[in-house]
Amino acid sequence: MDILKNTIKEIENLGINATLSNVVITRFGPWTLSYVRYDDGELGCGCANNEAERWGIPEDVSFMKDLFNLDAYDVLDELEGLENSVFINSLRTSITSALSYRLMNDGNELKKEGI
Repeated sequence: MDILKNTIKEIENLGINATLSNVVITRFGPWTLSYVRYDDGELGCGCANNEAERWGIPEDVSFMKDLFNLDAYDVLDELEGLENSVFINSLRTSITSALSYRLMNDGNELKKEGI
């Protein structure tokens, strides 16, 4: 998933820092929602499809509690070291999306990037 790695690096290079605040894993719909708290206290939200019906979600997701309030980039590194599954990829994608929320929600940031 080079595109995800490259996106994470680009967001980090823009100086966007946050901690993982919360994760919502739906078992009946195919969504993973992640919330990050930026350094200034604002929240960012991101989501990703997890294909729950087809691929499944682990019964025990308690490991996620240990990742809350940690630096979001450290969490992404830790998740990258786990098994390469649709579920883990959905977590990484939703956290990356939450980090980029600040960019997508701020027209000035988009203008700086030429968008």
